Amino acid sequence: MSTNAEPPVKPAGPLLSVAVYTYNQERLVTETLDSLLDGGAIERERGGVELVVSDDCSTDGTVHAARSWMERRGSAFRSCSLLTGEGNVGPVRNYTRAVRACTGEIVKPLAGDDLFCPQGLIEAVREMAGTPGATLAFGRIAPFRDGEEAVPTGWTDEQTRFFAEDATGQFRILASSDPLAAPGVLFRRDLFEELRLWEYGFFWMEDWPLWLLATAAGHRIAGLGPTVARYRIHAGSTSQRMNAPGRERVRRGMNADRRLMYDRIVLPRSAELPPALRHHVRLRRFFFAWLERTRHPALVHWARELSLLADPYRIGRKLKGLLNRDD
Repeated sequence: MSTNAEPPVKPAGPLLSVAVYTYNQERLVTETLDSLLDGGAIERERGGVELVVSDDCSTDGTVHAARSWMERRGSAFRSCSLLTGEGNVGPVRNYTRAVRACTGEIVKPLAGDDLFCPQGLIEAVREMAGTPGATLAFGRIAPFRDGEEAVPTGWTDEQTRFFAEDATGQFRILASSDPLAAPGVLFRRDLFEELRLWEYGFFWMEDWPLWLLATAAGHRIAGLGPTVARYRIHAGSTSQRMNAPGRERVRRGMNADRRLMYDRIVLPRSAELPPALRHHVRLRRFFFAWLERTRHPALVHWARELSLLADPYRIGRKLKGLLNRDD
């Protein structure tokens, strides 16, 4: 055995793990993976980037497409793995499997039909690593439709105000609504293990509950400058490709997850909320439970949207804006 082997190259910064989660995305997953190597930023990252793809028992050629891509281009990564299972476990468990298989300090998850912005992603990882206490953060996203250029979006006024809050203030905002775009998220893997999202029983929805768990545990969510992902707006999503009974199952399932989110995360902490917000979140929970079982979702949806008008944070911000304008 040779004794002159060079020691492995250590990453110059925190190792980035990219977690791609897929289901029946044969047509798009290769484009998603190709986007990782646009411009060479990933390949230039000293120490390398880890790639994990987890597939939820696709019935098309998604697994074959991902495996073929890794055979052709996987050498660009520090490590590369494809995870599959014998049965469909649902979006949240597939997402969890992808993230928990990562070994990097910072994880960037993304669905298998969206695209990466590699240079912005590397910059965001460095910005996050240089921000004391940053355990969960969001980069900007660039929405696009097939055949159109992706256009980066700035932070909305609502998002800017959200990022200016401490963890308690962010939890209170999230208790009423979610102003964050999931494709922009990055987080430390240790945080994901701490929060243990998989123990709460969610099937369809991993994003909003994760933000709530993080802020409830005192982790402030940071807003980063770079654009990290391109979000595809298309009619080929899983629910759109289902028949009517399938779409109804998704609708009911999503609202069951939202009702569960209030039951397991928000309402147990309602005593910590201001009285007006405490009553408001109970109203929100009522609407999600109603949507879970109703056969007239459009009617309940409009009632739920009207309930947002009674959100004490929105009312407070409007009053503050009026007072400042008068001054």
